[in-house]
Amino acid sequence: MSNFRPEFDKFIKENPKLATASEEELRGELESRSLSKPFPLHVFNDKIKPFLDALHNEYDLPRSYIGLTLLASYSTAIGNCYHLKVKKIGNIYLPIWACLEGMSSSGKSLVLSQILKPLFDKQKEYDEQAQKCLENTGKFPDKMEQLIYRDSHVPTIIRYVLPDNPKGILKDSDEILEWINGLNQISKKEGTDEQFWVSAWNCRPYTAIRTDRQKYHLPSPFVNVIGGIQPSLIYKLFKNDRDTSGFIFRLLFAVPDVHNIADVNLDYDMPREYEKIHSNSIYNLVETLKATSLK
Repeated sequence: MSNFRPEFDKFIKENPKLATASEEELRGELESRSLSKPFPLHVFNDKIKPFLDALHNEYDLPRSYIGLTLLASYSTAIGNCYHLKVKKIGNIYLPIWACLEGMSSSGKSLVLSQILKPLFDKQKEYDEQAQKCLENTGKFPDKMEQLIYRDSHVPTIIRYVLPDNPKGILKDSDEILEWINGLNQISKKEGTDEQFWVSAWNCRPYTAIRTDRQKYHLPSPFVNVIGGIQPSLIYKLFKNDRDTSGFIFRLLFAVPDVHNIADVNLDYDMPREYEKIHSNSIYNLVETLKATSLK
């Protein structure tokens, strides 16, 4: 345990709010990080840490689930409004294809509902506005605002969804095989859906010309994906040469340190002030960052 002393002293010095924790608890945490290399939740802003601690300790959610879902939520809120400019490479955007791997009842759906809630709430606002327009005018609005979608084919995304939502969207799949199995469904044979998704992951300009001679041009398409999968089904992600085409290697996997059923504290109510920090951050990014219209 002596090897942890310098790191332990540094940890205490930089985190005075942890003064009530025992040395054994803190040393155990440092040893766990050193041995298992869990997702580094400590890198996030201090203001959001009570929310993350509650998700991990009270809901028994794996750190990897929490961390990757948090990154996906902020990536969706940012969309293609920010990118890194790297010499000789060009612009690097921040899309995330996230897959939570784990057994049934391990907390995959729970972590998605907790962390993606601000995005779902914003989508609910859009849906209510569209319904109100339909009731008042007899038709849906000319622009259909979308932040999260569940069931939509690639041609629909290209023609309608992305042109109305140039900043980008999130494909939500409770089970990620729903997304994989839906590829190329319209063509009923080997198609080009994978090529679109790979292009969109890089935010490369995408142009398509349909049989009616209508042209669709997307300057920087941005589509995130998130969902879960059970360990016994992972092999299905690699079918149809996806392991060699580079398609599946764009998917980030969150694997729990221990595979078990989440032991949720049913007596615990998440304090509103914990959730509010996360929600406000998402709302601000959604509202203040605006992409230029693609039309």
